[in-house]
Amino acid sequence: YRHIVGTQYINTLIIEFQWESMAQMEKTITKAVLDPEYQKLQAKAEPIIESSQWELYIPWPLVPP
Repeated sequence: YRHIVGTQYINTLIIEFQWESMAQMEKTITKAVLDPEYQKLQAKAEPIIESSQWELYIPWPLVPP
């Protein structure tokens, strides 16, 4: 795939997850960032990451008709 329109340039990595709930997402991310192995990987990755962006999508409408 190639980026055609928008604010992102080439070399963009998109990772998608679908969570059962926001609470599950928060629990999983908290567990990851507190893990010493994750912290080591993050320290290695930081110098090569120019920017990052999180986007959260929810079904619409929130309540089915």
